[in-house]
Amino acid sequence: MKKIVLLILIACAAAFNVKAGQGGAEVYARDGARFALEGRLSEAAQAFEQAVALDPSNGNAFYALGNVYAEMGRWADAVNAYYKAVSLNKQDVEALNNLGIALGMRGQHTQATSAFQRAIKIYPKWAEPYYHLGESRRALGQEEEAREAFERALRLRPDYAARPPRPFAKAAPAPAAAGGVLNAMRAVNLGDNVPERVAATPATAPRPSPTPSTNAAPAAPVEVTPRANEAPRPAAPVDAESPYDLGVREARAGRHREAVTAFRQAVALDRGNASAYRALGDSYAALEDWGESVDAYEQAARLAPDDAETYQRLGRAYAKLRETTPAPSATSDTTVAAPQPKAAAPAGAVASAPTNDPDPTAVYRVGPGDVLDVRLPGAGARRAATYEVTPTGLLDHPALKEPLAVAGLTPEEVGARLGSALGLRAPGAGKEVAVGVSEYRSHAIIVGGMVKDAGTKILQREGVPLYVIVAYAQPLPGAGQAVVVSHATGRETDVDLSDSEGMKTLVRQGDVVTLRALPRQFVYVAGAVREPGQREFHAGLTLTQALLAAGGVTSSGGAVVNVTRQAADGRLSTTRYVLAEIKSGKTPDPVLRPGDRLEVLR
Repeated sequence: MKKIVLLILIACAAAFNVKAGQGGAEVYARDGARFALEGRLSEAAQAFEQAVALDPSNGNAFYALGNVYAEMGRWADAVNAYYKAVSLNKQDVEALNNLGIALGMRGQHTQATSAFQRAIKIYPKWAEPYYHLGESRRALGQEEEAREAFERALRLRPDYAARPPRPFAKAAPAPAAAGGVLNAMRAVNLGDNVPERVAATPATAPRPSPTPSTNAAPAAPVEVTPRANEAPRPAAPVDAESPYDLGVREARAGRHREAVTAFRQAVALDRGNASAYRALGDSYAALEDWGESVDAYEQAARLAPDDAETYQRLGRAYAKLRETTPAPSATSDTTVAAPQPKAAAPAGAVASAPTNDPDPTAVYRVGPGDVLDVRLPGAGARRAATYEVTPTGLLDHPALKEPLAVAGLTPEEVGARLGSALGLRAPGAGKEVAVGVSEYRSHAIIVGGMVKDAGTKILQREGVPLYVIVAYAQPLPGAGQAVVVSHATGRETDVDLSDSEGMKTLVRQGDVVTLRALPRQFVYVAGAVREPGQREFHAGLTLTQALLAAGGVTSSGGAVVNVTRQAADGRLSTTRYVLAEIKSGKTPDPVLRPGDRLEVLR
């Protein structure tokens, strides 16, 4: 009997120790998230190391530890932590994406490609793994596969054309370099624990607290278990306010920056919490940080794919992001001051782009991200070398002393300018430089609504007629109207799909085209007609057709019809028509517009 009681006591003690260990791990993980948000990376790493030592089954803590290692530039340690997180949860797309980034930073692009492909297979609606897969493919020299990956990324996130995730560095940074993971991935959409501005803090900058430099790697391995004379930390009190509850309280009080910090800690501790991601998106939206808001809502939608409200908020945030994202072309705000050679444009100057092209459908002007084929004189039959236009609109050719501004120029103008610049060192070269566009990337538009092929489309001209876009996207049955929102002016234009003239409207870079069912529209008929009132409008409706739909004019009147129309500024204008002249062919039968008022005079 005593033996049985002793066994029971031992079992109870073991169970208590397991619970205490898990509780201590939770406390360490919570501290790690807080330290990371404060930029205290060394302390964050120690805390997460303690957490995984006490609870080796905590994949979330391994993931967070990998993020901190990556931010410290400890890429090998980051890879090991991400591998451990993935081994504990093979469906962890965030860990797979970050694993690919860390492998890429170590130059292991084949393994990185595999990680990104696994992430895409699990959740194919997330754009970032596609984009980084493109970087890995390009690093491996697989240009066609890279192009396909980039196109998929832009189809899911068109704003990547102007605001892409940072590409891989050409070489892995030194172990003590700071800012690695934030230079390689977007922070919040991955649920990582490090604020974006930490990367800008010099590694040697002193901090107010007496802690060691947060960006420097420790000189010796950090202990991962409590010291012999150090008691394990107690589990967090049951009634302690959670980061999520704290975020809710701060958001209700209008302190959205504090709410962001709390919600980021909440998703760091539980990346399966869709409510925390959605609340994080709400707080970023309140701060008008639309990029981070979209990223957070995307994660919420991934975790809760049936939540219609999340999709609505994601749509609103993305619309705001599109409005505030600069067009993917160089601007004066991104110029680079640099000395200029004689007879050449300044390296950082933005090439002027005429906005009054005689025929925009026959012209293409180079933009950031485009890949150019450049053939210098004397190349013969040799394949042209390709160069990608930088985000600031520059062509960095090895034969030039400094980069050349090309954004806004046609390929022919780029060739002439490149030839002129090279003419300083090779007279006569300017007439023989040939430049073409190998990959079109900069002129992105968005097509959505009632179409079979929605998403991002890349234009290969400055302007493309609406009917071409609609035909390419394949409208669904029931689609009757295209709504074109101009990126340049913000103006919305409604075009009936049966309106041949309206369908010639030019769609330009950055525009958004949405197909929808044709709303019911009316014209209004009054006066000397048999059945006055509103009559349904359709494209091509003429004055005499509207009168016939109203039962025809009465015998006692109908010689003259006043058509009143509302202009864009809200003012009304009236035009008088004589029916006898229309019927005789002397005057054309006028085509009406939705909302026209017809008054048949007696």
